[in-house]
Amino acid sequence: MSGKERLVRTYPRQVEAIWSKDAQWLAITDFTGSDSSTCFVYNPSNGQWVDVRSAIEKELAPSGLLQNHHVYFKAVAWKKPGLLKLVVEGYGEKSPRGFRRTCFYQVPGKNPPTLQDR
Repeated sequence: MSGKERLVRTYPRQVEAIWSKDAQWLAITDFTGSDSSTCFVYNPSNGQWVDVRSAIEKELAPSGLLQNHHVYFKAVAWKKPGLLKLVVEGYGEKSPRGFRRTCFYQVPGKNPPTLQDR
């Protein structure tokens, strides 16, 4: 990496970013709307973008939780190089009392995410 500042992407709303401990990946939570947020990881050395939300949705789909009107994906912390901890939470028609799941995602995404109930 050159250390030069560069625009990665523009966002119309708020975002949060977390660097991985080895500085190889940047986790970005994009608060896309009042009823949703999504998460990406970005590798600045090669420009690779990974849509973490899509990968986790595949694992969560059978649970029906994604049928709620409010669903938020948020990067929480890098646990070790390449292993991202996320929280998926929400509420709505399917889960009026709300739900919260902790997920772990290994970049570059060769293994499916692991999910934990919390």
